[in-house]
Amino acid sequence: MKKSKIKIYQWILFAISGLLIFLAILLYMSSTWAMVTFNNVTFDQMMYLFSQPLTGTDPRQIIEYLVNPLLTTIFYTMLILTSCYVVLFYRISLKRRESKKRLDPSFVILFFLSVISVGGSVVLSVNEIGYEDIKAYYFEDSKLYNQYYIKPEESTYVFPEKKRNLIYIFLESLESSYTSKELGGVKDENLIPNLTNMALDKGVHFSNGEYLGGMLPIPGASHTASAMVAQTAGIPLKTASGVNLHVNNYGKDGETFLPGAYSLGEILETEGYNQVLFFGSDAAFAGRDKYFQQHGNYEIRDYNWAKEKN
Repeated sequence: MKKSKIKIYQWILFAISGLLIFLAILLYMSSTWAMVTFNNVTFDQMMYLFSQPLTGTDPRQIIEYLVNPLLTTIFYTMLILTSCYVVLFYRISLKRRESKKRLDPSFVILFFLSVISVGGSVVLSVNEIGYEDIKAYYFEDSKLYNQYYIKPEESTYVFPEKKRNLIYIFLESLESSYTSKELGGVKDENLIPNLTNMALDKGVHFSNGEYLGGMLPIPGASHTASAMVAQTAGIPLKTASGVNLHVNNYGKDGETFLPGAYSLGEILETEGYNQVLFFGSDAAFAGRDKYFQQHGNYEIRDYNWAKEKN
C-alpha cells in the first residue's frame, strides 16, 4: 500500500465529511434514545429543555446520554472514517509502474454521501419523534386564543371581605389513567383509590364522562414547566409561531419569562396575598423559579433552601 499525495482541498472534504457523518449518526441515535428513555416526550418539550440550562437536571440522565448515544456515535464515526481513510489515502497497485495521476473523485463522492446521510438521518429522526408533533410545533396555528381568550389583567375579580388562604398542589406525573378501566382509567386495578374517592365524592374533576377522564394534553402544556404555566396563566409555554425560541422569553438569562403573560400569582399579588412556593427539587430546573418570581413575586423554598435550613 502506497500513500498518495493528498491535496489540501481533499483534506478539507474529508474533515467536513467526517463531521457530517458524526452529526447524522448523533441525530438519529439521540432521537431514538430520547423516545426510548422518556417514552412519550413531545417535540415542544425537547425544544424547551434545549433552551434551558442543565440546573436541576438529574445527572444520571446526562451520564446515560454520554455513555449511550454519544459514545456509540463516536465509535461508529471512527469506524467509518478509519475505513474511508484507508480507502482514500492509500491505494493498492499491482503494477510496477504507476499510472498517470488523475483527479481522484473519491473525496467528492464521500462528501456527497455524507450530505445524503445527514438528510436521511433527519428523515429517520423526524419519523422517530413524530412528524405530526413537529408540524404542529412549527407550522400549525390555532385561533383559539384569538376567538376565546379573555385577558385576565382586564377582567374584574371580586374577593370576599375576609380573604381565605389558598393551597395549590402540583402533582408531578399523576393523572386519571392510574385509575381502573371502569372508573375511566387504563389500569386493571385502581392505583389511586383515595384520590379517586376524593375527586368523585368531595371535589371537582374535569372529565369527558361520568367518571374520571380528562383532557388530551396539547403542545406547550404537557411537561413540568409548561404544565405549571398552563394551569396558572391559561396559555401554552411557547413563543410566537414556535420558531422564535428566544431563551430570554423563557427566563434562562434572568431577564423576562413570557413577558405579557398574566397569571393567578399576579391576581393574588394584587390582592395582597403573601405567596410562598415549595419545591421538592431545584426550583431553577426549566426556569420555574423565574416564572413564579416574575409572575406573582413568590418566595421560593426549594430543595436547596431546605438543605440550607437543615
